[in-house]
Amino acid sequence: MLYKIAIIPEIFVSDDFRTLDRELDFLWDYIFDNCLIIIPRNNIWIDSISAINMPSKLREKTFRYLRRVKDANRFIVTNTSLNDGDWYEWGARVYSDYSLHAVVMPQKKRVLYKSKDERVIDFPVTPSQDVLLELKRSKCQISQTTEEDLEKTLKPILEYARILRVIDPYISSTKSWSQSSIEIASKLLGCSLKKEHSYTCKFEIYISEGKAKKSGLTKKQARESRELMTVWEPIWEIVRKEGHSFRVVVFGNDNNQKELHDRFILTDQCGVMLSTGFSCDTPAHPQVWIMLPENSFRAITDLFIFNSPYPVRSQFQFPHS
Repeated sequence: MLYKIAIIPEIFVSDDFRTLDRELDFLWDYIFDNCLIIIPRNNIWIDSISAINMPSKLREKTFRYLRRVKDANRFIVTNTSLNDGDWYEWGARVYSDYSLHAVVMPQKKRVLYKSKDERVIDFPVTPSQDVLLELKRSKCQISQTTEEDLEKTLKPILEYARILRVIDPYISSTKSWSQSSIEIASKLLGCSLKKEHSYTCKFEIYISEGKAKKSGLTKKQARESRELMTVWEPIWEIVRKEGHSFRVVVFGNDNNQKELHDRFILTDQCGVMLSTGFSCDTPAHPQVWIMLPENSFRAITDLFIFNSPYPVRSQFQFPHS
């Protein structure tokens, strides 16, 4: 779903900047779809691009795109240092150390790549490259709802995320299939990020008053924050083992508006729509995961989290703010 790549700054060097502009547009489309960019610390990657001589319009456009990547928290800063300015040697090391999907580099310089692995995106990019075809196909995945499959699918979505918001009207604090999925997600949230940095991640769950009975809540528990807190406190014990804060929100539905039915996973980096619930089921059944385009992800986050049409019936947060 989300793939880690590294980009050799030399791809921004060209004798034909008009052609380079078109070629970069094509690459950015793939990046904004479902890529994280691995970079070294101390801004050296950005500084290397800044030092490249390019027309002002292309420079402005390039840094506008880089700001979009930064705003989406899609830059992953590593402790892998750059040795003697050798980006190809650095690319080989981060490819191995961080299990990258690929390294993007100028096709004519591929011979300098020190890795024996062939996971390289040649620049200029062409749609027929196998690595790019995989990126495109991976925006929609089908898995089984076993614990093993859930963990495998969730890891690339959550390992560098700082925020996880699960929107699922049926998720429950008492059902084993919900407890297992919450435990797996809690373990994976920010798991790779915390290896190099100290962060407190946020885990939030959004459920529906209208589906309270099916999610194991009484009406009173769904409507009163203190009652809700009592029911969900055992789940907080699971989540806090990983050092996250935890919040549960119950959406109501007034004036006969349509009840919440949508299921999404929203992080600070991407959004995924689920065909069924956020759960581990036995017997297992197929689950479809669809990566949302960047604009849809932002719109859905804004709709449900910041400007929700559903009134908040009750909520609580651990630790208490």
